Amino acid sequence: MFAFHPGLQCSTGFYSVQDGVLIFFGKMGNITYDAIHNRATIEPGVRWGDALVNLEQYGVAAMGGRLG
Repeated sequence: MFAFHPGLQCSTGFYSVQDGVLIFFGKMGNITYDAIHNRATIEPGVRWGDALVNLEQYGVAAMGGRLG
């Protein structure tokens, strides 16, 4: 068994697994934009609002996700 923890604040025990592996993405917080290919790379530890703010400087926005 395994569980994923995005590294954001959460309720205790919400991201956990008994007798298994917990994969922690908290230090994976990079956002890059490749204008040539019009491609953004957003690592799993990024808050969605931070991604939108970061991409705004390039005049692009990611679709999907939620704010909050």
